Amino acid sequence: MRPKAFPKIAPAAGWTGEYVKRGPRRADRTVCTYRYQRRRGPSELALMLRRFRALLWSVDDNPKSADVRETLCRIAAMTPDEAAACWTDLDDTTEAEIERAQWEVLGRIGPPLAIALPELARHALDTMAPNQGGRPPVAGLAVMLAAALAAHWWRLTGTPPTVRIVDFKPTRFMAWAKLMFKRTGYPTGDLYKHLRDGLRAARADERVPPR
Repeated sequence: MRPKAFPKIAPAAGWTGEYVKRGPRRADRTVCTYRYQRRRGPSELALMLRRFRALLWSVDDNPKSADVRETLCRIAAMTPDEAAACWTDLDDTTEAEIERAQWEVLGRIGPPLAIALPELARHALDTMAPNQGGRPPVAGLAVMLAAALAAHWWRLTGTPPTVRIVDFKPTRFMAWAKLMFKRTGYPTGDLYKHLRDGLRAARADERVPPR
């Protein structure tokens, strides 16, 4: 297994301040407040955006597809305890493949439960593109981000996120999501499509209620 790549992310304090202090007051006050951050540490939104930016930064650092597959095969053959012991030694791309599998199987992001690692490694092997180096393409990551933002919006505001243009104006969710895309460095040229596909994915796995 490759040693874990040197992290490109800044210290947590810098990230948190960047995410919660800027942007439209109304959206920030609704979804992520500076007061909450100061009292209880980095907000859920700040941590989520930090993770998606780290994923984006790693897109260009892919090892060879064969190396990723070999590592996944080894993890798939391990016991959960053995897989958990090697988790911190994985390269970013193999880790991302397992997290992609977790998103597809369980509908969540973040470090997976140790007991699920071998199963997720098997799913990642079965669903990896033949010539893919491991990371989902930027468009795939953008849809994952859009789905996570839709779920976050619904969970904290109680208002279903909507993706549509009315009188040449985006919805409140779309305006807020565009700001979050910019803060994480994701391209916004296909934002409408990414938000639409992400909302569909969030509805499909019941993180957002159906229409």
